[in-house]
Amino acid sequence: MIAFATPKFCATRTCGPVVDIVSAVRRRVAGVTFIHVETYEENNPALGVTAGFVSGSCPPNLGCSSSAGTAGSRRSSKAAVSERELEAAVHRFLA
Repeated sequence: MIAFATPKFCATRTCGPVVDIVSAVRRRVAGVTFIHVETYEENNPALGVTAGFVSGSCPPNLGCSSSAGTAGSRRSSKAAVSERELEAAVHRFLA
């Protein structure tokens, strides 16, 4: 599972909570790799967005995105989700 977020510079005020939610679910679910991709190079907007952010196709200024998937399947959410929703989605992919 990958989360693109920049809590310090988030334009939507959802990045910090999204990172917290992803971290909480990561602690409870085994068998999944959780990755946080910082939006900006060296966490500095003046340096531009990271290559990971660009290659993840998450539009700048959106703030947050998360994707989960297995070989051949991918789901994406460009809005905040609750811990319960995220954990349920991760378990669906593991099934």
